[in-house]
Amino acid sequence: MVRKPMWNNTSLFLALALGFNTALAQPMNTTTAADPWGHPGYAVQQPAPDEVIRNGIDRLTRFLATPEATSNDRIRVFIEREIAPHFDFSAMGKWAAGPYYRRLNPKQRQHLYAALREMFLTALARNLGTYARPLPRIDVYPASHGRWAEEAVVRARVSTPGGFPPVRLDFRMYQTSAGWKVFDVTANASSAVAYYRNYFNQMLQRHGPQALLR
Repeated sequence: MVRKPMWNNTSLFLALALGFNTALAQPMNTTTAADPWGHPGYAVQQPAPDEVIRNGIDRLTRFLATPEATSNDRIRVFIEREIAPHFDFSAMGKWAAGPYYRRLNPKQRQHLYAALREMFLTALARNLGTYARPLPRIDVYPASHGRWAEEAVVRARVSTPGGFPPVRLDFRMYQTSAGWKVFDVTANASSAVAYYRNYFNQMLQRHGPQALLR
């Protein structure tokens, strides 16, 4: 049996929560899917990608300061309500499956997305529940162009108390009609999607696509 992966980098977990929590973000910049960089002449109001990250940091920070943040059940509810709807598990699953993705039928792909979602959110809730206080300082920098026209990369720096080295974070996002979606995060060049690709590739190599249906 292939063991389910667990991230031990708590800073990465915090960063993922901060970045993915885009619920109720108010429009800050004028952007469209065809023009994610705010050029004049477009009328669709959406938060810019770096504003999405900053809004998420503010909301999560406020939640973690409440008594609810000491309950694993409340943390999971918060994640399901405020975080999960705002990142693309299907895109993450496609990248995580790598070359095996083409061999999966529609049902197997749906199970892949669901498995990745459950593993990710369960680990995220567990790690947020044990995160040490005080919370780290998060500096978010302006978005830069990604690898294609609709992709943006938002860089952040996590500075934790106690003299630990800062963590560099890169949020990879793409724009949809519903706003910016996060589909990968790297912490000091370590990619979350690459981590899951290693897991799913091992599983598919050993057990084949049918393993996703178990």
